[in-house]
Amino acid sequence: MTRTDLAMRLAALTLAAAPSTATSAPANACDTLPEADAVKLLGAPLPETARSQVKPAEENGNDRQSSCGRFPKGYKLESAQAPPERGILVELHSLPSADAARRFYEGVLDMQTQLASATAGAGIVKVGGLGDGAYLQPTVLPSSMVKIVTLTFRKGSTVASVQVWNSVGTVDAVARSAAVIGEMMLPVLKPLSRNAFGPARSLGFAFQLTNFLRDIG
Repeated sequence: MTRTDLAMRLAALTLAAAPSTATSAPANACDTLPEADAVKLLGAPLPETARSQVKPAEENGNDRQSSCGRFPKGYKLESAQAPPERGILVELHSLPSADAARRFYEGVLDMQTQLASATAGAGIVKVGGLGDGAYLQPTVLPSSMVKIVTLTFRKGSTVASVQVWNSVGTVDAVARSAAVIGEMMLPVLKPLSRNAFGPARSLGFAFQLTNFLRDIG
């Protein structure tokens, strides 16, 4: 099961639990993310639970916030200096009305779109058939071996996001680190085509494979 599949499956669970109107009882994020389900989805123990609740107030737009994360033993989200090797985080925003939720959702989408346009390895993909609006944001952290997929959607007066972290496989990690060498060759090779970026990354990977063969003898 891919990270995208995980996010979609969790989103379906969250969608079922999220209240559709402001008068419904506010959902608790941890109710949508039992530890057993998190372990089943990521295939590894996730004993650390990070949870928070923020009461609605005028200064936060009367946004009742609830979040719940499941992470490996010893990982503390609030004090971590690096992303987890694996983990799942569900965040719920219960707004006063569906219109307020729509404005909140559109504001977050606009901000994330701007960030994605300036971040390598990031992008925004609209998703149909999930709540009243949804988008998927896969991200590869350039300084990390962790991939992140975030799925954000709204349902009635609730805006929710499901974030999944998972380690990049060994081949992916080698390919990414080796590709940088190929990119560094571009000023030396001075290609005539602007489409040389992809082949340059492949060249870097080929360099790394050659090094492996040399080391093997």
